[in-house]
Order: sequence, then C-alpha cells, then structure tokens
Amino acid sequence: MIDNYELHLRDRFAKAGLRVGAVHPVATEPANNPTLHAWRALLADGFPYIKIQLLRANPHNASLKGWLTTAEQYGFDPIRLQHQLTELQLQDRQPWASNDESLNP
Repeated sequence: MIDNYELHLRDRFAKAGLRVGAVHPVATEPANNPTLHAWRALLADGFPYIKIQLLRANPHNASLKGWLTTAEQYGFDPIRLQHQLTELQLQDRQPWASNDESLNP
C-alpha cells in the first residue's frame, strides 16, 4: 500500500509542482522507516501512533526499553495498550520478537 500509493503519490505531487514533506520529520537515513527507527522522536513530535510492527517483529532490533512508560508519557493509556497487545499476541499464537520482555505476557 505505502510503496504502491503513498510514495509514488508524493513523487507525482512533486512533479506537479506541489510542495511535499513529512508532517513529523525526524532525522533518519533515507532508506529507514522512522516509525521503526525513530519512534521515540516521532512521539515527542506529536505523532499519535506506535507501529505494531515495531512491537510485534522489531525488524531492526530498535531499543524498546521503557517503551510503555514512554508511550504513557505521550498520552497513551498503558492498560489499554497492554490489553491490545495481549489480544494481538493471542491472535498470532506465538510470542513476539522483542528485546523487551514486557511485550510478552
């Protein structure tokens, strides 16, 4: 979805002379997905999401130490988050790949 539409739409807008850019710009390598690499900086900038892929697979082994406290600091309800994660883990029927044991109930 993102590769087929979002990224190409950006290019089409730019070619049409429209100004394009990130709503929540963070400093990362161009090929890196900031929702996986710079999630704390995004939250600090007002980004209202934590990507499930980060918590489920953590494909780049980002530090998740204190993730729940950080999420709460930026307005997330920790009890609701834990409930949602438990439900998703039960659906997956396997523990998540994480460097933070608090993700595995």
